[in-house]
Amino acid sequence: MRERLLLVDDEQSILTFCTRTLLPYGYDVRSALSAEAALALLGTERFDLLATDIRMPGMSGLELMRHALDLRADMAVIVITGMGTFDVSVQALRAGAHDFLAKPFGASQLLQAVEHALQQARLIRETARLRLLEPLLALSQQALYNRDVESLSRSILQVAIAQTKATGAVLALSDPGMTFSIRLSAEELRGCEQAFAQSSGQVQVWTPEALGISDAERGERNGTPRTLVHAPLTAPRGVVGHLVISLARAATQLDQSDLDLVSALAGQAAALLENTLLMQRLEEWNRTLEQRVQQRTQELEAAQERLLRAERLAAVGQFGSSIAHELRNPLGVISNSVYYLNMRLGDADEKLRKHLDILTREVQASNKIITNLMSYVRVGQLHTQAIAPSNLVMEVLERAQIPAQVRLVTDVPEDLPLLSVDRDKMHQVLLNLIDNAVQAMPHGGALSIRAYIEEGTLCLAVADNGEGIPRENLERIFEPLFSTKARGIGLGLAIVKMLVEAHGGTIDVVSQPGQGTTFTLHLPVCVRNEVLQEMCA
Repeated sequence: MRERLLLVDDEQSILTFCTRTLLPYGYDVRSALSAEAALALLGTERFDLLATDIRMPGMSGLELMRHALDLRADMAVIVITGMGTFDVSVQALRAGAHDFLAKPFGASQLLQAVEHALQQARLIRETARLRLLEPLLALSQQALYNRDVESLSRSILQVAIAQTKATGAVLALSDPGMTFSIRLSAEELRGCEQAFAQSSGQVQVWTPEALGISDAERGERNGTPRTLVHAPLTAPRGVVGHLVISLARAATQLDQSDLDLVSALAGQAAALLENTLLMQRLEEWNRTLEQRVQQRTQELEAAQERLLRAERLAAVGQFGSSIAHELRNPLGVISNSVYYLNMRLGDADEKLRKHLDILTREVQASNKIITNLMSYVRVGQLHTQAIAPSNLVMEVLERAQIPAQVRLVTDVPEDLPLLSVDRDKMHQVLLNLIDNAVQAMPHGGALSIRAYIEEGTLCLAVADNGEGIPRENLERIFEPLFSTKARGIGLGLAIVKMLVEAHGGTIDVVSQPGQGTTFTLHLPVCVRNEVLQEMCA
């Protein structure tokens, strides 16, 4: 691209001489007879070098230079001065001019000054590009330790504004669909977002008018034009977002170096954002993997527990099958003998009657152990029927043996949904829990039976304020053959758990030593409850 020069002097002869000298060397030369005319050109066109006389009618060349450098800080500037004004020339050099020419000057001096000033401007632009590496390196370091996409995006915007002297900027991410902006109006944001869909994959220059942004929302002040430069954030996996910066310059004032700077920013931003997003996804995958490993471990532990339980069942089944018949036969004989003795002795003394009663109770206890043993081995097929929880609890309490020193409290509303359960087996579950609660209160206490709905499940809670269960035993109480009682073989709660799970429910326990224990059954309610309630009404 040809470098564009703007020559400003109130003497037409000097402008003509300079133009004729520079054109053969490939420069694109424009001229103006006043600082005001030059400023109008600077507001609409891009120039690489400004050569201006200092002393002119109206605005001075020094003022023009300041306005020009405000529009474009990396523009090359040459001041032209007459004899006796070197002190002003020094001021101009200190204000940012790159060279000066003293009138009268020749063609070689002009060419040398132009090339020197342009070379200095090129070095300044190259230095600016190198300086860009420092904040980009800082951003890279930030991305290494900070996985926050929002924080990184705002840092990128701040670097973009600082490096391009932009008045505002917006960064829009395609995934996860977030947009961040600094000093852009809502209408500008909407205009940018509508234009993203028309992206060609290259850096583009837009005017606010082209995006349909109204005059009131363009943010133009004192007639300063606005230009939006858009760069897609292109990463190896595709476009990850868009970067748009708003410049207080006309589109015609931008050159390839401006676009290259924005493109470099966008390329680095794309790499940083993609790496950060990938690291976020990797961390998320790691968390998911850990959860899956934990889930599979729990499943494996559950499978091992089921296998161990099956092995125990097999052992108990083999043991129970081999001894049940052998035990029940002598127990039957003892029971018949006790009955015979009761019949024959009739008015036997109280001591003898007491011992016969002891025999009867012990035979019953032994039979219960054998029944529990065989119940654990064979659950049997469930014969379910619809029943109201209130009716179920009432039937169980009619069969339960609750001592006089135990106070019974029930809270089972009659309007609860129906249950579909095996009546006898659910009686067995609740009677077992009630029996345990009574045994935990040898000196009396309160037994509570409560029913309620929680998250679509019917809960039946059996609570006591008795001795409680030590913490170290809580995790083992449902294990078969585990018992802390002097009598029994530890199958009661194992049978309860097995029967509840056979109904598709669960059981949990909460206990505090010295304060009591609560067993809660979580049972599925009947399907099509309304129809069943009408049938049971």
